Amino acid sequence: MRCLLELLLLAPGLVRGGDLADLIANKQWRQAAELMQSQLKANSNDASVQLHAAEIRFAQGRLAEAATHAEKAAELDARSAGAQHLLFEIYGSQAQQASILRQAGLARKCKTAVDRAIELDAKHYGALIGSMMYLYQAPGLFGGDKKQAESIPARIGAYDPAHGHLAQAELDKMRKQLGRLRESYQRAVAANPKLYNARVALARDYAFGREPELPKAIAEAREAVQLMPRRHEGWDALLYALARQGNKPGVDAALADAARRMPGEGSPLFNAARGWMEGAQPDHARAEALLRAYLKTQPDVGRPTLGMAHWSLAIALEKQGRKEDARAAIETAARLEPKNERIQNDLKRLRG
Repeated sequence: MRCLLELLLLAPGLVRGGDLADLIANKQWRQAAELMQSQLKANSNDASVQLHAAEIRFAQGRLAEAATHAEKAAELDARSAGAQHLLFEIYGSQAQQASILRQAGLARKCKTAVDRAIELDAKHYGALIGSMMYLYQAPGLFGGDKKQAESIPARIGAYDPAHGHLAQAELDKMRKQLGRLRESYQRAVAANPKLYNARVALARDYAFGREPELPKAIAEAREAVQLMPRRHEGWDALLYALARQGNKPGVDAALADAARRMPGEGSPLFNAARGWMEGAQPDHARAEALLRAYLKTQPDVGRPTLGMAHWSLAIALEKQGRKEDARAAIETAARLEPKNERIQNDLKRLRG
């Protein structure tokens, strides 16, 4: 297993591939951010470069910088629906962190941006989903309209059935009707078997949902990774489901394949560890080895944090009866995630 883990820990900086748009599509944010700097320096008046910079900074949570780049992109290309949609997303995130006094102004900017995006491109999926969420969640005073929001999945489905089903799933999440998600994902895959987001959503629901179906999760995840082998979500679902099944050869083969496709990406390690811990026959020693390997990586945006990994490691060590080691791991997790109540509660428990 040591050789496998060494393969998985190849430094991400040693492997480069694709242009900026390709790195963003595959959610390889760290490499994208490095490439962005040189492109901005050379092409600061290129709307697409500014838009990519905004996407990267938004993913990193650097909202002020993201807004500056997105506004510049919209200024350089007044016909860019993508820039307007991203402005909607950024302003919405800023509103969640803003004072009450600023929220009203940001809400108006959100509505203006998303309406403009749809005016520019009536079939822009992201903008239509953003509009649906705004209409459903905003009070009437700020333009909210639940009935109008509920009409949007059918509107999308009229010209793109697969995305219409995915939109219905997003609406059902807001309604807290989680029992309906799987059916929507199944319909989306049936409508377009080559749509990665549909495949991976169904794989994740089979793997992580309230009623897991591990063989189906594995089948859907394998389809997903064939469609986008450098995106981590499909691999995450695959590794979790294989490990939870207790399929050691399958896990080792999938980890090696993921490492070849995504050198330096640690997320499959974490999810395999999670699967070993949550299976019918847990293997906490194996989970420990995978978590320690994950802790040697540099998690990219959207991956489990090092604090979460230390927390999982503490649980794996506790299950092996190694109380002192578990206490040290949870103390590190609590230091890294001071606002996580579940970690803080486990810290108190393990300290006795």
